[in-house]
Amino acid sequence: MGGIRGDLAGKRRSIPRDAARRLCDRGGLLRDGAPDSQTGAGVPSGRYGSPRAAHQGLCVAVQSAAGRDGARRTGSLSPLGFSLERDGRCRENNCIWRRRGDEMKVMLISIYDECCLGLRRLSAVLKAGKHRSSLVLVSSFRDGVLKMPLHDVQYIYHDLPPIGEADMAALTDLARRLDPDLIGISVRFNTLQQARALTHALRQVSRAPIIWGGNDPTANPDRAIEIADIVCIGEGDGALEDLMARLSAGQDYTDIPNLWVRRRGRPGEPDAISRNHVRPLAPDLDALPWPDFAYQTQYYVSDGRARCNYMSPISDLNYAFPLMATSDCPHNCSYCCSSLHHELYGNRGRVRLRSVDNCLKELKHQLRRHPEMRYVVIWDDVFGVKREWLREFAEAYPARIGRPFSCYTHPNQVDEEYVGLLKQAGAVSVAMGIQSGSRRIREEIFHRRTPPEKILRATQLLNNAGLPVAIDLIGNVPGETEADYREAFELLLSLPGKFVLRGIASLAIFRNYPIARILEERGALPPWLDGFNHTYAPITPEYIFWRSILLLCGQPGMDAPTLRTLAEDPYLRQHPEVIQKLTDALLSAVYLPQHAVDYPTALNQAQSELATLKGSRAIRAVLALKRWLRR
Repeated sequence: MGGIRGDLAGKRRSIPRDAARRLCDRGGLLRDGAPDSQTGAGVPSGRYGSPRAAHQGLCVAVQSAAGRDGARRTGSLSPLGFSLERDGRCRENNCIWRRRGDEMKVMLISIYDECCLGLRRLSAVLKAGKHRSSLVLVSSFRDGVLKMPLHDVQYIYHDLPPIGEADMAALTDLARRLDPDLIGISVRFNTLQQARALTHALRQVSRAPIIWGGNDPTANPDRAIEIADIVCIGEGDGALEDLMARLSAGQDYTDIPNLWVRRRGRPGEPDAISRNHVRPLAPDLDALPWPDFAYQTQYYVSDGRARCNYMSPISDLNYAFPLMATSDCPHNCSYCCSSLHHELYGNRGRVRLRSVDNCLKELKHQLRRHPEMRYVVIWDDVFGVKREWLREFAEAYPARIGRPFSCYTHPNQVDEEYVGLLKQAGAVSVAMGIQSGSRRIREEIFHRRTPPEKILRATQLLNNAGLPVAIDLIGNVPGETEADYREAFELLLSLPGKFVLRGIASLAIFRNYPIARILEERGALPPWLDGFNHTYAPITPEYIFWRSILLLCGQPGMDAPTLRTLAEDPYLRQHPEVIQKLTDALLSAVYLPQHAVDYPTALNQAQSELATLKGSRAIRAVLALKRWLRR
């Protein structure tokens, strides 16, 4: 009977081929396929993709069984058949076995989101665990958006372009060079197709298990596990730490909380899936490391290249630093991931805040490393949910940081003290979600208990404090009526002072979110989009008309009588494309591309920064030198 030989501890030991086959089969390695010419073992036809990949798993299984100097005689196999027991090399196919306790290499991939605070925090967790983390940003969100007409912006959150062939080739080449032990992909509803294609491409060049995380896998783990090897549900900090510890030790990881793990079945048998419970949330956010913004271990993939220590020139990160002080949102709007988190974790302890000191230390550290970031964007869903925390922040931030910042808020949060504290801290703009001008839509569909009086009062207070208000609206809601549109129109006309309405997002309905169940019960749920886990209502001429009218509210030169005349014009109702073109032209003339900043404000900001620069002695010296050289 033929045998498989392994060079173990300097000695050649022969193991019967049938025994080796049983060992590999136990690790889930053998699949239907042609026999390997060197080993005689079955070559996997799908997951492992090559005789070398099959041979690596076979050698690891042989090593685990045969033992080695300093290694356990019966080493455990991972669910995918990879043991990480000890160093060694199979001379026949150059397969490597990893020493227990060695650092591991992880490739974390973000698709069309260069901010990706969640993924950056996971990268920091890996580095804190002495592993090598490489953060890979697949293009910028704006790279595929800047050239789109404004009225198409409503689609960008749902129909992002596929990863181009050149960028995909750059990604696979980078995976070859990094040779990761684990690949993580952050998956959102609007990047599901890209993540699926990327996972398939990476499997052609890497044997590393692929883990998916993010809102889409959290809501739809049953579908995600059909593609990925591992799926992380909910917050992944603790799960990733546990996973790396198990992988480093060569131990089984099918029972780790928050993870679903797929183990390949034998030919003709279904795959086995371990579905684990979700662990409690980490109560102390200060104990977690700050998001990783070390560009030296970051790769930016665009234009067919993967560039290290580089950021797109049109990225917001070139001038604005993102900070998240609060985890999750106190509200449970039916269309938002917060409602999903509420169902996962309950309400108690779900909203957690970092200490003010921890936030300011991060800002101080990062702004010292990235002095070009002259602005702070606070990404909390609702900033300052605890008033005592906000009071401390308003006192400490100006003295220790002093950079202008913007934030998000909710009408129910705004009162005189709240606005005063924002102003004291140094806020220069505030985004506030109204989401729908129709009270029926807000309360019955969106589960937002916000009376119109609070919306008007919040807008008035922010305007009185000199804080520009950017309004968020969601449109194209299934079942939205003429009465709903008119109510929204009248609400916008009654908003006091100045506000910015840069766009109206088309409602995305996510599978397994509360809003999907609400619409299904009402018989208003549109068919799911093929290949996606979301859907949205078809665009109708009525919606195009009213969306254009609503976007004109608050724009320069558009007073209430003019807007009411446009809203009643029968020709525009029959030809909504006319008013749509008018709206696009006006917004293009007023606002910077893809920003809720008008040209006069941007010009004032630039002039202020120029004056600050001219006040610098170094800048004055450079300008004097230029004048001297011109002579």
